[in-house]
Amino acid sequence: MSAGSGISAEGVSDCVEKPRNGRMLVATEHRFVRTQDGVIWSDGSGHYATWRRFLPDPNGGGPFDSVTIAARVADVAVVSSSFVQVEGPYLRVAPLPSYIGPFGYFRARRQLRSAFRALIQSRHYDVYLARQPGIISGDLVQELREAGLPWISEIVGDPHEVFATGASTHPLRAIFRRSLREQQCRVAQDALGVMYVSQALATDYATKGLSIIASDVELTDDSFRFPPAERVAGPFRLALIGSMEQPYKGIDTALAVLAALRQRGRAITLTVIGDGRLKTSLMAQATALGLSDSVNWLGMLAAGHEVRAALRQIDLYIQPSRTEGMPRALLEACAWGLPALATPVGGIPDVLAPSQLVPVGDVTAWTTAIARLQDDPALLALLAQQNHRHVKLWHVDVMNTARHRLFQHAFEQSNRMTMTRGQS
Repeated sequence: MSAGSGISAEGVSDCVEKPRNGRMLVATEHRFVRTQDGVIWSDGSGHYATWRRFLPDPNGGGPFDSVTIAARVADVAVVSSSFVQVEGPYLRVAPLPSYIGPFGYFRARRQLRSAFRALIQSRHYDVYLARQPGIISGDLVQELREAGLPWISEIVGDPHEVFATGASTHPLRAIFRRSLREQQCRVAQDALGVMYVSQALATDYATKGLSIIASDVELTDDSFRFPPAERVAGPFRLALIGSMEQPYKGIDTALAVLAALRQRGRAITLTVIGDGRLKTSLMAQATALGLSDSVNWLGMLAAGHEVRAALRQIDLYIQPSRTEGMPRALLEACAWGLPALATPVGGIPDVLAPSQLVPVGDVTAWTTAIARLQDDPALLALLAQQNHRHVKLWHVDVMNTARHRLFQHAFEQSNRMTMTRGQS
C-alpha cells in the first residue's frame, strides 16, 4: 500500500493553531433546489453533512465561524422524500442563477460573474475556496484575480480523466477535457494552497502554494467496524456505490463480470447503490444478460447509517471505475471492515494494496479476481483487516489537522496581503 503517499499529512503537528472567527465562501458545481418556504434542498451530495468538515463543532473545534456555499439554485414547488436540507447552523447558501449544460452557462455567465463580484465587494469573507473541477469556481477565481485577492482550492477530480473516451458521453467531451484541465492547472498553480483528495491529483495539478492531501470523506469513529459480520450461507454478495449520470463508475463492467461469473455456475449477486440518468439502460443491460434476479438496485441512500446498513449485508466491495479522484464510497467500505477490489485509477492506489487492483474494463481479470476471493475466505478476512487498519489514515481527525494547517496559512497570507495593500 502507498502508506507514504502523504495521506497521513506527515509533518502536520497536532499543535497547529486552528483559525478562529473566519468566514469562508465556497464556489461549487452542486445544483440545489429551493421550495416556496425558502428551504434549500439537495438530492444527494452537497447537503449539510458535506460541508461539516469546515464548520465549528459543539466544542468550538471547527475552523470557521460560518461558511457560505455559492451554488446554482432552482425554485421548485415540492421535493421528494429523498431530498436533504443543505443549510443549517453556521452554513448558508448564496444562490447563483440556475442553468443546465454549456449553452445554459453561456446565457447565465454575465449573471454569475456579477453575483461573484457582489459577494467579493461585500467584504464579508476572509477566505475564498474554489472547488475544482468546475466552471463556476473558475469564474470566482477570475473575479478574485481582477480584485487582487487570493484564494485556496479543493481539487476532487481530474477533468482530463472525467471527460476521457469511455468515461463520458457528452458531445463536447473533447473540448471540456482540454479547457477544464487548463483552467484547473491555472487555479491550482496560483492558489495560496490546495487540498487534494489524492497524491495523483497533487502531482498532476501542482501549486506554488501550500499542498495538502486531505479527502473530503467524513470517517468518524462510528464509521469503523471490525471484525466484519460473519459470512452467512447463500450467494456471494458483491456491492458497489456510484452515480449513474456518466459511465465512468464502470457499472456496465460490473454487470458483464457478474454475467461471466454466473455462467461459470457461481452463486453470486450484486447490489448497486446510486442513481442517475443511465440507470434505465444499465437495468436493460442486466436484463439482457439474464441478471434480473441477481442485481439489487437500491437507488440513492443517505450517507452514514443507511449506507452502512446496506454494506452490512455484503461480502466484497468492488469499484470498477474508469476514473476517480478519491472514491469516498471505497474508503467507507474499507472502514466498515470489507475487503475490496478496484481499478488502479486516481487515488485508489493510495488506499488498496496492488493485489487488490484490477485493470479497467478487463472483464476476464475481474472475473478471475472475484472468483479467487470467493474461494478463499481466509484471504477475504485478511484483506478486510488490512483495509480497516490502513484507512484510519483518513480518519476525520487526521484530515481536519491537515485542513486546519491550510486554513491557518490562508488566513495569514490573506491578512498579510491586505496589510500590504493598505500601506501602498
